[in-house]
Amino acid sequence: MRALAGAFRRSANRLRILAVLLLAAVFAGRSSMEQTQAQPPGNSISLACVSRGITGAELSEIRRSEERKERQVMITAWREKAAGIFSRPDGTRSIASRVLEINGSSELLLPCGRILQQGDSVGCLLGKETAEKLFGSRDVAGLSLRYGERELTVRGVFDAPGEMVVVAADSDSECFGRIAMRSAQQLPEGLAAERFIAEYGLDARQVRYDIFGADYLQGMIPGKWSDFDGWKKSFGRMREDIGFLLRVEKGGVELWYMECRGRAAACALAAVLLLLTQISCRWRIRGNDIMVFPGARSAKEG
Repeated sequence: MRALAGAFRRSANRLRILAVLLLAAVFAGRSSMEQTQAQPPGNSISLACVSRGITGAELSEIRRSEERKERQVMITAWREKAAGIFSRPDGTRSIASRVLEINGSSELLLPCGRILQQGDSVGCLLGKETAEKLFGSRDVAGLSLRYGERELTVRGVFDAPGEMVVVAADSDSECFGRIAMRSAQQLPEGLAAERFIAEYGLDARQVRYDIFGADYLQGMIPGKWSDFDGWKKSFGRMREDIGFLLRVEKGGVELWYMECRGRAAACALAAVLLLLTQISCRWRIRGNDIMVFPGARSAKEG
């Protein structure tokens, strides 16, 4: 009976180990998926204007300057409005939805889906929830809608964030508080942002949404472990980045990226905790300090 009980206990332990490892793998996979979603398209860099925004005319000047370079920086400026009224041309249905007005291409902002090209003043993109509320379907490419005095043609639908409409800003005099940029040069993210800001004299600062991510933390490590001044500067920079991230007003796209990163971190933590719990449970004290673990026989059974 004792041998039978021991065999049953070992089988139960093996099943428990397998279940915990499987659950940890599920959390790890989910974390990887969320982290992939949380990456801005093309690893674009987000800048926030501090004291004043940037106008469409200033963006045109920057683009003309970049066109003369061998390796250009792509830029898209944007701003978000809390609500805009969109309706069918026949007036049968209208809804209120968040509006993302852009100057540039949407490929630097949205994680997937169709692209609203730079200068497409008669096109728009719909989030999936907005498309369903307005048209009752997600298959709406080519359909028309009205936004104020403008009649727009739907170029496509994107999955997330689902309740939003992306349109091109219709005036060069309009002002934007955010810039998404992508450099063709292979530079660290922080250095690319600093060079761009300094070159064009922008009153802006990079917004880091990858704080506590592997790439960000790696960039905070000084060249030498004994460089205490370097560590001090790195921690000071991290505090500044976190403080700016908390203070800056965030739009729907940015909040969605942050939610993805939060879910990725939570799933990664859950996977690590499960593995640590499993390791700690591999060895259990029973009786006279006898270590029992799956697949092994205790001294008493031997």
